[in-house]
Amino acid sequence: MLERLQAAPSFLPLSIFDIGTICAAKYLENGQWRRPKILSHSEEGTEVLCIDYGNITITNETRTLPFINVPPLSKCCTMKKPNSINSCPLDACKIFEELAAGGKTMFQFEILDDISNLLSVKLSFNGKNVADILVPLYF
Repeated sequence: MLERLQAAPSFLPLSIFDIGTICAAKYLENGQWRRPKILSHSEEGTEVLCIDYGNITITNETRTLPFINVPPLSKCCTMKKPNSINSCPLDACKIFEELAAGGKTMFQFEILDDISNLLSVKLSFNGKNVADILVPLYF
């Protein structure tokens, strides 16, 4: 996918910003082109969901995409938490972000529920359920 997107500067500029449109967009943090879906558009920029990475960003450079039929390389997921937990405290979020190391950590995952667009998953790291690692931070 990265090889295909290297040609993005030569693609035609996007002129219609319909929500849900798949396009090419320049990721401002590193200047690389990504394949996102448009979430919103305003004078400040275009908010997009990078469908191969799963992150949301704002960009000011978008292009038409000649290969929109390639399926996304990421899925929106939620980690299964114990039933006794209603929300995730900030400390647990911070520990999870550290554990994820900016996407460098390789987690094992099991899909628990794939009925909706939001997959429910169990994450494991070094053989331990990540929820079990984080639960002590909930109390």
